Amino acid sequence: GEAGCGKSHLMGDIASKRIEAALPTLLLLGTTFKNPTTNGQNIVVHLGLSCTFSELLDDLNQLGLRIGSRVLILIDAINEGLGAGLWRDQIAGFVNQISKYPAIALSLTIRSTYFKNIIPESFIDSRDVTIITHKGFAGNEYEALRLFCTYYDLELPSFPLLNPEYANPLFLH
Repeated sequence: GEAGCGKSHLMGDIASKRIEAALPTLLLLGTTFKNPTTNGQNIVVHLGLSCTFSELLDDLNQLGLRIGSRVLILIDAINEGLGAGLWRDQIAGFVNQISKYPAIALSLTIRSTYFKNIIPESFIDSRDVTIITHKGFAGNEYEALRLFCTYYDLELPSFPLLNPEYANPLFLH
């Protein structure tokens, strides 16, 4: 999705709701990934673990199977930070490695303007990948503005919402 459309907020909300429900969830930020290690090694180091990434995936998969729910790995803003360059070369292998574990699901966010630079075209056609564009409040601009005004105790504007920026949560705020 575009900048400010709510990708990070969505990831945070998903993680919060799952954690409240006692469902295992990892939320990582693309800004924490660094070269020259692999994406898997970045995750292990960021979590402060002394195992390999494969061992972590084995354990997470066993946990998911035991509780009857998938373990969710969320990585927000893979286009940001020093690790952005890692994804183009590693994303296919990274996703393929995780897809071998039936009790683990992976979700990544990337800003639309970086999509073609980071996501290889061959990866887009993979049957293991679903690509969704987050459109913010598009189609729900009036309801979003109404809720925003109610929350902040503001008077609802009397003009028609013709400006497309009202579909962007960051702009609305």
